[in-house]
Amino acid sequence: MPGAHRSGRRGNGEGGAKAESRRQEMNEGDAAVPAQDEEDTSPLFYLDREESVEVEGFEQEEEGNVVPKQLKRQKKQGEMQRRRQGKITEADKDEEECMLERLVFGARDTAVLFNDQEAAFQDDRCLGCRAVAKFARAPAWQDDDDEAVRVNIASKDRLRKLRRQPDEKDISGADYQERLRARFQESSKMALDWATLPRTPADDAAEGNRGRHRRRQGEWRGDTSEEEGDNGEEGDKQEYDDDFGGLFRSTAPLVLGAGGNGGNEKLQPETLEVVRCRDANMQEPSKAMVQAVQFHPSTGGLLFTAGLDKTLRFFQVDGKRNEKVAGVFFPDLPILSASFVDPSRAGEFEQVVVSGRRPFFYWYDTVSGTAVRVHRLIGREEKSLERFVASPDGQWLAFTGKDGYIILVGAKSKQWAGEFKMNGTARSMSFSADGQHLLASGGDAVVYRWDLRSTRCLARFHNEGGTVTSALAASLAGMTAVGAESGVVNLYEDSDVLGRVEREGGLALARHASTALPPTKALTHLTTTVDSLAFNHDGQLLAMASKWDRDALRVVHVPSRTVYANWPTGQTPVRYPSALAFSPNSGMLAVGNDRGRVLLYRLKHYDRA
Repeated sequence: MPGAHRSGRRGNGEGGAKAESRRQEMNEGDAAVPAQDEEDTSPLFYLDREESVEVEGFEQEEEGNVVPKQLKRQKKQGEMQRRRQGKITEADKDEEECMLERLVFGARDTAVLFNDQEAAFQDDRCLGCRAVAKFARAPAWQDDDDEAVRVNIASKDRLRKLRRQPDEKDISGADYQERLRARFQESSKMALDWATLPRTPADDAAEGNRGRHRRRQGEWRGDTSEEEGDNGEEGDKQEYDDDFGGLFRSTAPLVLGAGGNGGNEKLQPETLEVVRCRDANMQEPSKAMVQAVQFHPSTGGLLFTAGLDKTLRFFQVDGKRNEKVAGVFFPDLPILSASFVDPSRAGEFEQVVVSGRRPFFYWYDTVSGTAVRVHRLIGREEKSLERFVASPDGQWLAFTGKDGYIILVGAKSKQWAGEFKMNGTARSMSFSADGQHLLASGGDAVVYRWDLRSTRCLARFHNEGGTVTSALAASLAGMTAVGAESGVVNLYEDSDVLGRVEREGGLALARHASTALPPTKALTHLTTTVDSLAFNHDGQLLAMASKWDRDALRVVHVPSRTVYANWPTGQTPVRYPSALAFSPNSGMLAVGNDRGRVLLYRLKHYDRA
């Protein structure tokens, strides 16, 4: 049907007459058009709904209504202004816009968020709600065979955690998926617990008020059971009392100084918890048997190894990478002994002394990287200075000399400072834990104890067994360990060694025993010469080893005088242990062997290395 174009109500001339006659023809030809009254109140033009009509100044909407363009423009401007002001509502949007927003930005209504199908389809505001709800509810694909699959959750350790009953075994595939999904959600929630702010008593009080408010609301609604009404406030009180003001929210010890490194927590004698780490010298193993290994006395993070390959190596020990820090090669000295010293008395232990079967020894500075050779000790004619020990404070060195002499050397002067004489040959030495006494023994199995300040012999006793003494060690807990070539390690209490002490002129005097002193405990777990003895920092552990027998390493629980049976095992790659060292806080144990490797073990009882 042809369209009409008219710019006004009334018209003059021939154009107006033609338009009026055409209108009359349309009214007469279309029976659907009602008859007109004498007064013309009909629209100025007639539109067919199935055709689009363009009229100047007007625009057709999607519903077929024709409105002035200016009115629609004002409507759009008002809508844009409401959008900028945030006043736009779901009623102002059409169905297509609502659906696109929900598909792109997500559903904001509760029904769609929680996949509530019935509530979503009852909301008739737009087609988008129903479309998104249906899309979020239906899975992409579902396997019908899951119900037929049976999973045995008792067959493997990692599946037993999914059991809800102790004797539960087979479950369906769908139930298996559901339990795995619940397990994952629980673990994800636990993984995010670190982001939760710590609770305070004020938070607990506020939560208690909210709980009482919720209980009152439940009583008003009538849905609170009698049991909950009786135990509600008591439960809140119990929950708050169990917290003790945040006392148990941390893993820190309850008493200051307690814990693995504080010395107050006792080590259990039945089981020693040990974890193997990467070898301390993994990046560069020694090319010969390891003769000496030691942690830095102050920090514990630095460790050196030395051996017959004439090389002193330093490693930064962390249990994972153990990176090599430095290496020093001494072309004329196969190293048999080495130790940190502290000439400055500042507790920094920046120098290392190394010696071998030579009449000289080297003094290496770790800061400057220089090595100083000490040719001979003035007044002494020893041809070999292969054995020495350093005091715990790093101020003194004790070398074994000939004819039963013990040579005392000052760390600051690097020269002779005194000497002690034994009746037999000097084979082994050790300083006391406080650094005030020196212990020595040798071929006659007599153990001597000297006071460094007065150079007097405080005690002398025969080691029970009568064989040559090969190793000595003293602990801070007042215990002395004496190892012999027979493989027996005897433990002596310092109180038994010193006997009845009399004070005379401020010097401690003790009886000299002419017969063998009965030990507190005799350990016969080794059958060859004991070469290494080492106490840990609190005296609860004693490591003993012999390099003459394979896997000859044992760890003793000193308070109970028993040897741990769970470690080392037959699979522990100890081989022939030649050197032992505990870290300053006993968190690490280093074991050097004949293959040039330094095995590193983490003792879990102690928190720090």
